[in-house]
Amino acid sequence: MSFGMALPTTHASPPYPPRTALTGCTPTPRVDIPICTVFILLFLLLAAWHMIALQLNLRGRQSHEHQRLLPTLIFIFCVLRIAALSLRIACATYPNNLRLAIAALVFTMAGVVLLLIVNLFLAKRLIRDYYICTKFGAGRRNHHAPIRILRGLVFCVVACLLMVISAAVDSFFVRTKKNRQSARDVQLVATTLLTFLAFVPFLAVIVLVLYVKRTSLLTRVDSKRRFWARCQLLFLSALLLTLEIGFRCGVGFDARPVGQPAWFHSRASFYCFTFLLEVMMVALYGFAWADRRLRIHHQDNIVEGTTSSTTTRGKKKHGREHEGGHDERHGWVKIRLPEWHRLMGRVNTTSEVFGEYT
Repeated sequence: MSFGMALPTTHASPPYPPRTALTGCTPTPRVDIPICTVFILLFLLLAAWHMIALQLNLRGRQSHEHQRLLPTLIFIFCVLRIAALSLRIACATYPNNLRLAIAALVFTMAGVVLLLIVNLFLAKRLIRDYYICTKFGAGRRNHHAPIRILRGLVFCVVACLLMVISAAVDSFFVRTKKNRQSARDVQLVATTLLTFLAFVPFLAVIVLVLYVKRTSLLTRVDSKRRFWARCQLLFLSALLLTLEIGFRCGVGFDARPVGQPAWFHSRASFYCFTFLLEVMMVALYGFAWADRRLRIHHQDNIVEGTTSSTTTRGKKKHGREHEGGHDERHGWVKIRLPEWHRLMGRVNTTSEVFGEYT
């Protein structure tokens, strides 16, 4: 799996340099330090943006799960990218330090997995809100098969990450051809699985769009607009992430000797297909307010004038209609009505006093 840089070709003791060309070439202070500095500043700004979004969500009156989880994961991702770029600057300053290069490689590998988890979480939210809640009711929204499958895929992502990191690090400490080939096979299998997992949100969006169109689920204009905005957000982020991981997977399958690199081993390919795509993804999450956009509205669950079962049970249990609203987190929220509105409910109508006209 090509994540980093070309390393020195001669070394007496482990760790040993790889025998195949890696993307990014050997980092040099004159070229790589300015580029890495620009990307560090971009990730600093994006990390500050998502931290501000997280603090605003925590101070809000109602803080939902996705409003806390998404900004936290993206903030951690930005921190990992800043660390990876800082280590690449250190590698440009000390090009013969293989242990420093291995640390930069591990940090670069670990970052992309967080974006995979974010996309799988967004796909889970869409399927839960627009398929399971409307077809099976809100009570089973967290216990249906698609939700369990997507949760299982998150563990698959973590397992693939461990496979890639262990195989990549092991390749620096073995010299036999058989062991190097085994480490490369593990990397190819893991990157292929990661490419498929990055493509899973595509399938979720396509299936959900076909289901909504076939059942005519959304009848309100604002509900349709929110639905298409959420689908476009997930579609674009999955497209960029699949392009990034697919490029790395393709580079891994087309191994070249250290002295014969191809165009995809250049610095331009490394920075464009790694850090530039990730900046675009993180900026997309921030400018689209992904944490707030995925909050489900009760109106989105209305099909031919019927509301969700949770809202109906809340009205029956807590009080009469027009006296309050049901909230899943805080229970019954009482609304203070004007005095004249409460008095109107105590005044008998003409039909109640004199009976119906015949």
